Amino acid sequence: MGLVIGRIAIDDPEAWSEPAGNEVGMVGGVPVPAPRTGLKVTPVLSTWPAGEGGTAADRARIRRQLRALLQNPLVRARGVYVAWSEDPEQDGWYMPGAAVFETYTPDLSQQLYRVTGLELSLIGRARTHRRAVVARVADRRLATTPRDTLGRVTSTDFAGLSALAVVALPSGASDVVVHGAAAPLTVTVAEAGYGGASLQRVIGAMDLTVVSVEQADAHRLLGDVVVLDRRGGTTTMLSTGPQAVWEEVYGPDQPLTAGDVPVLENGLCRVSYDTGNVDGFRVDVWTGSAWAEQGKAVIARHNGSLFALDTLVSARVVEWTAERAVVCVVMRAAADATSREEVFLTLQRGWLGPRIEVYPARTAGGAAGAAIDWTLQ
Repeated sequence: MGLVIGRIAIDDPEAWSEPAGNEVGMVGGVPVPAPRTGLKVTPVLSTWPAGEGGTAADRARIRRQLRALLQNPLVRARGVYVAWSEDPEQDGWYMPGAAVFETYTPDLSQQLYRVTGLELSLIGRARTHRRAVVARVADRRLATTPRDTLGRVTSTDFAGLSALAVVALPSGASDVVVHGAAAPLTVTVAEAGYGGASLQRVIGAMDLTVVSVEQADAHRLLGDVVVLDRRGGTTTMLSTGPQAVWEEVYGPDQPLTAGDVPVLENGLCRVSYDTGNVDGFRVDVWTGSAWAEQGKAVIARHNGSLFALDTLVSARVVEWTAERAVVCVVMRAAADATSREEVFLTLQRGWLGPRIEVYPARTAGGAAGAAIDWTLQ
C-alpha cells in the first residue's frame, strides 16, 4: 500500500524521522521538563505512486495532488490522516506544513520529484483519540442568516417551515457519542453508499455540538466528498464508478482540464456536466449496485426572453474538504451578448442531492433572472 496522505497513495518514504518524548529544560543547574512542543515527523517523499515507479503521467498527477493538498488551508487546518503500511504504529492525524518539490534530474519530462522540508505535526492517533465531527448549524429562515454561497440572499421566505438540523457522520461510524447534548439525539439508520460506504446522520444537534465516533480503517476513505477531473474521459459516465483516467482534485490550486466541469460525488449522489441533447448538470444517485440518473438541471437566463445557458466558459474548485466541495462554473447563453452567469454547485457529506445556485449577469436595466428546470435525459 505504501504511504497514504489523506487520499493520496504514494511510494514508501525515503526517510522518516520520528521524534519521541519532549526536551529537557534547565532551571539553574536543575533539569526540568520543558514546555511540550508536540511531535513533528520530517519525511522525505517521492512523487512515485505506491508500488514504485509508475509512468511520468502518474508522477505528474501525484505532484499536482500533493501540491494542491498542501496549498489547501481548509484541509491543513483539519489535519489529514497518514497511513503507512510498513509501520502502522505511525498512523494518525497530522497537520502538514510547507514543503519543497525538488527534481531528481534536469529532465522535467520524467516528473521525477522529491518532496523535502515537509513537517507533519502530529494531532492524534486512533489508539489515543476518537474521530469526531463538529456540527455547524445555522437557521437560514432568519433574515440575518444568508442562504447562498456568496452571502447575498437574506430573507424570511421560509420562516413558516419547520427547521431540521442534520449532521452527517463519517462512513461506518459506531459507538456514536453526542457530547454536551441536553437529551439523547436521534441517529438515523445507516444508508449504503458507493464503494461500501455506510452513512448515518444525527438529527437535532445544536451549533458546535461535538459528535465522536469509532471508525474502522476499512471505512476511513469511504463516503468522502470527492471532486473528480475527468481528464478528457467524458464520452461515457460509468454506472459502476469513475473511469481510470479521472483524477481526484484536492483543492483550488490543482489545475483542471479545460472545457469540462469536474464531477462531484459523496457516495450517495453524483453531479456531472452533461452536453447530451441540452447542456446541464446531470444528477445520479447510488442504488446499491450502480449509479442511476435522476434528472438534469438545465439553467436558463431571463432577460426579456428565455435564453438557455449553452456555452461553458470555465470551471474552478472554490472549496474542497472530505466533508464539503464547492465548484464555480461560468456559463453563457450564446444568443444573449450580455450573458455571463456563475453557477455554484455544492455537495456535502451525506447529502442526497446537490445545491445549485445561479448568479445572473447584470444588464443595463438591472439584474436578469435565472431559472432551473429539471428534465430526464
